Amino acid sequence: MKKILLIDICGTITEKNTTLDFISYIGNKPSILKIIIGRICWRLFKKDTIRKWYLNELKGLSYTELVNLAREYVNQLNYDPQIICLINKHRGECDLYFVSATLDFIAKAMTEKFNVSGFFASELQFEDGICSGKLKIDLLDNKNSVIAHMFNGDNNVCIISDNYGDYSVMEKCCSSWAVVRNKRALHYWSKKSVNIINRM
Repeated sequence: MKKILLIDICGTITEKNTTLDFISYIGNKPSILKIIIGRICWRLFKKDTIRKWYLNELKGLSYTELVNLAREYVNQLNYDPQIICLINKHRGECDLYFVSATLDFIAKAMTEKFNVSGFFASELQFEDGICSGKLKIDLLDNKNSVIAHMFNGDNNVCIISDNYGDYSVMEKCCSSWAVVRNKRALHYWSKKSVNIINRM
């Protein structure tokens, strides 16, 4: 039997949405007009146009460039000390995996920084080593598709996440921790059978 701890990244170990924040960090942010239109589209139609436009800003960059920039980015990022402490508490007894909708090279850089067993993340599409600005694999609210095998056999699987979309994963886990950063999240998670980590 294996003990496995699944760890979300965005909003969990850091307050940032690391995909959007990384793209802003490297100076490739979409125009303010696009961001405003994107927010309106999200509020009216729940369509994540902003993320799509941000990802398009990576078009033309090589995988090697992105990996190197991601290493710089994760080293300057602020992390939640309480969540890092919880992860370290379970380090000796569990296999640790990042499971996040962030981009794979960001998750890879964090895996190296925090010395965890591995990661599952969204993947950009590359053509001849150059980013097309589109996703090949998207894990946003779709993590079950890549971690289903971890629930095979007698594995003892736990998860830490702030994402409402991860509740379907939490229902399968032996233990679940929901990270709460605002009153709306507290209201949501208080109705679920999870342990709450209040970081408001």
